[in-house]
This record gives sequence, C-alpha cells and structure tokens, in this order.
Amino acid sequence: MKKMLDYKTYFMELLNHVEEENYKGIDPSSIKFNDRIINLTNKVKRIKFKPIKKIILYLFFQIQSFFNPSIVKKLDLNKQYFTKGLALISSALANFDYNLFKNKIEEIIEIILSLKIGDEFVWAHNIDYYFNDDTKITTSTPNLITTYFVANAFFEIYSLSKEEKYLNLFNKTVITMLEKFPYDRYSEKSICFMYTPNSNYHVHNANILFVEILVKYIFLNKNEDNNNLIELVRKALNYSLEDFKNTHTFPYAGPPTRNFSVDNYHLGYVLRGLNNIIKLSNNYLDELKLKECLLKGISLYFKYFVGNFVYKLKKKFFLSTVESHSLAEAYLIYIELNEYMDEKQKSRLLIKLEKTLKKLWDSKHKYFYNNIKILFGLHFYDKTDMIRWSNSWMLYSISKFIKSKLGN
Repeated sequence: MKKMLDYKTYFMELLNHVEEENYKGIDPSSIKFNDRIINLTNKVKRIKFKPIKKIILYLFFQIQSFFNPSIVKKLDLNKQYFTKGLALISSALANFDYNLFKNKIEEIIEIILSLKIGDEFVWAHNIDYYFNDDTKITTSTPNLITTYFVANAFFEIYSLSKEEKYLNLFNKTVITMLEKFPYDRYSEKSICFMYTPNSNYHVHNANILFVEILVKYIFLNKNEDNNNLIELVRKALNYSLEDFKNTHTFPYAGPPTRNFSVDNYHLGYVLRGLNNIIKLSNNYLDELKLKECLLKGISLYFKYFVGNFVYKLKKKFFLSTVESHSLAEAYLIYIELNEYMDEKQKSRLLIKLEKTLKKLWDSKHKYFYNNIKILFGLHFYDKTDMIRWSNSWMLYSISKFIKSKLGN
C-alpha cells in the first residue's frame, strides 16, 4: 500500500521557515524590475530590427530564468514584505486552525493594514513594475489582484472565525475597490474591470476575480439592495465568457489588448473564481451557463499542465517548467474542483501533485524551490527562496488540502 505524504509536517516545517524569515523575502519582480535588469532590457528594446530584437529579448529572459540564483546573489536584493504573500499566509493559518494561530493571524493582519495605500483600503504591489505597454505601476498604484487577495483573506478568516472585525475589513475593502478600480465598457452588455486605475489591460483573471469578490460581498450582505452590483457582475462575466467562447481557449487577456498566452496559475484563478461564483451566486447567474465554461476549462487544464509532473506552461517538445507556484494552484484545483473530475482524473492528478511536491521540496532547508527547468531531459534547479511566489502559495494550498481531508 502506498504511503501517504505527511502534509502536516510539510506545513509546520514550511511555516517555521517562513517565520524565521519574519515573513519577508524576495520575489520574481525583485529581479525582473530591478534597475540594472531594466536598463539592460531597455538597451535591447532599442534595437530597431524587430526580428533580432525579439530573439535577443527571448534569450535574455531565458538566461534570467535559468540563472536566477546567480542573479539574485549578484544583485544583492533586500528581503521585504509582499502583501499578497502575507494575505495567503494569514489565510493558510486560519484554514489550518484558526484558534491555534489566532494571535499570529492578528499580527500578520496588522502588517497588511500597515501596507495599505494611505488611509484607503486598497493595496499595491510592493515593487514598482511595468505593464505590457510600458506603463509604470508604482507602489502607490492600487493593484486589483493584490487587493483581491487581501479581501479574500478577510473573507476566509471571517468565514472560519465569525469575528465581526474581519467582516468589516472585508466590506471596507470591497467598497473601496469599487471606488478605485475602473472598468472599460466594451459593449452595451459587457465590461472588463481594469488591473489598475491607470492601465488599459483587459486581463481575464483580474476581471473574474473582481467578480468573485463582488459575489462574496453580495453573499455576506444579503439584506442590502445589491441589484446594481449584480448587473456589474453579469456584464463583467459576459465580457470574459464571450471571449472564451469565441477563442475556444482561456487567453490571459482579451480585446482590445489581446494576449493569447495560457499558463497554469492564471487559468487556475479563472476556474476557481468561476466555481466560487457558481456556489455563492444563489442561482441569479444561471442563464450564463458558467458550469459549461468551467468544465471546458478543466479539460484544457489537464491537457496542458498535467503530464509527467504538474507544469507551469503547455509542455514544449524540448523544454518544460515545474514550478512551486503552479504546483500550489494545481493542489487548489484538485481541492476545489474535485467534484467535476472523474475518478481517473482525480487519481492521476493526485499522483502528479505528490511527485512534483517531492521534486520541489528542499528537505534540508524546509522550503520549496522556485522552479525546475527540464531541457532535453536535463534538470536545471532554481533553488531561490521566494516568499510570495512559492512558499506562501504552498503554505496556503497545503493548509487547504489538509482541511479538505482529500489527502487522507
């Protein structure tokens, strides 16, 4: 009989590591948007001959991904808080055992509140970065995704603890999100929520996650008149569902800022978001046939990302990436979308999850590697310790896995 993994031990050892680091660390954005890296990238972008520029940019980014640990040492990056990581850690502790970790959760929430933008209940990414059109997004720019994860932490902690203060924090955050994040009226019946107030990127996962948090707000505030919110929800879903239908896939971004790329965790955000919307919307969105879209997405997820391991991207014939962030998302897919899978899919996914987990776990230092690049069968390890990107996500997914009892 196959021996089950001891997930509680993984959780406690990883938590100890995260606490020893004082919840601080580095992030992929610490590298990609470091001034020295940006200067080199801009030099390449000034090349006038587009085919050559495209090839050099691709090679430059591949070199970065293969040599992350060396680059991190060279840049001598400072460890810092990342709000999304803190939100995930607080959710992880609440899901594992709220009463046991109540004081630690309160400590982390205080740090999160200290990182909000001024007196507003919105949060930015903790490093300046650039969007697809070279729009600079600063640490003073509200970020929909970062703020979503904070709001969702408040939602989960309240759902588990029933402490009124977390409901109040959740409500304040959602109301501020509605004030701060604009939407583009794509057609008479469809809108798309923007990632930040000063960008025009029509990102599907951001749009769906905003809808999810609005549905959670409606769910917790049933006594209010939420008809206007329901109309926003319906129109935002129309935008993404129509694009998924027209493209026969789940692209990262829709028109007019099209990006056809599909990766593990962004597709996971969309699918889990749709599932939460279905479960909490109390049938007022039935006409949109969300389950039909969800089932197509699950089929695509298995086709693209579940192979010998759980992969970050659709496997190419010579190169694939095994990554802890994508592994965490795959665990959450298994936990939250289990009811839509047949027994063969469940068994296959669990086997690949555990195989990938053991591959990425550093048994000496008790954390998860960032990723492994597999090139022509050779394994290149990126052992960078990423607080938000890797370890907070894995802490969260393991806690949810233990709570679900699917691992028993």
